[in-house]
Amino acid sequence: MKRPFAIAVLLLAGCGGGDRESRVEVTGTVVAPKALAGTNGVGMVYVGVWSALDAVSGRPGDDSTLHGGTSIGSFTAQDQRAICKTVVGRAVRDAGANWEIDFTIPQVRYERGSVVWAFADENFSSCNPNGGPQDNFQYLVDLLSATDNLDGSWTVGIEPGDYSTWIRGGVVKPDVELVDEAGSFFTVAALSDTADTLRLVPMQGAGAPAVNGAQKARLYQRENPIPYGAGFDDVFDDPSTYLEAGDLIASPPEAGAKTLLSLDPVVITLDTAVP
Repeated sequence: MKRPFAIAVLLLAGCGGGDRESRVEVTGTVVAPKALAGTNGVGMVYVGVWSALDAVSGRPGDDSTLHGGTSIGSFTAQDQRAICKTVVGRAVRDAGANWEIDFTIPQVRYERGSVVWAFADENFSSCNPNGGPQDNFQYLVDLLSATDNLDGSWTVGIEPGDYSTWIRGGVVKPDVELVDEAGSFFTVAALSDTADTLRLVPMQGAGAPAVNGAQKARLYQRENPIPYGAGFDDVFDDPSTYLEAGDLIASPPEAGAKTLLSLDPVVITLDTAVP
């Protein structure tokens, strides 16, 4: 099945012009049709420059040498519910019927005849949920209302959601705390999935919880740091390992991936969906 998904790549020469040992900066723009991206947006996109592609598969193979590559964005999203489900850290432009995302691959060894190839991981299989930095910060929540219980605690209304991982037999896990957008700390004394409320006890002299602000509050468990996900280290060494049905790839060189014969701009099209 052919699908339009274009990447415009501009190769800028370093010292030495077209010499085989020249270092170049690869910059470009991912152009993703909104109809193709769907409601989940564009998955992680990987762009690389290889010595050659496998003659049979049309993808980087065991004999391919990687000269440089980049992932566009990061999997590190500091919300437990978003781990390996979203891409952050990149600017996405609204270009009418398309989304556009810029990227840069610095210091690529330029060899005439190398091949630019790319794929989009729409299934997030290239994300390792046990990788990345670790922190106690686990959920972002909107605080919608606050009621003074007149006993030193507050009941706050929160955005609807499944918070069952925080409750054991109806009891809140130990050390669950919340920081509102003003930076005030609260102990979570009770949490209700059904009523979507938290009962908060102020810490460190905190007053009323800040509600309906521009920033979400942070809900976390102090003694339970979690990793926030990261790409596997061997994605560029063996990208075929992470390709699944629905991922988008550049078709073989004659149709999609481009051979570098000069430093002219290169357009590469991810026009094939993995069956």
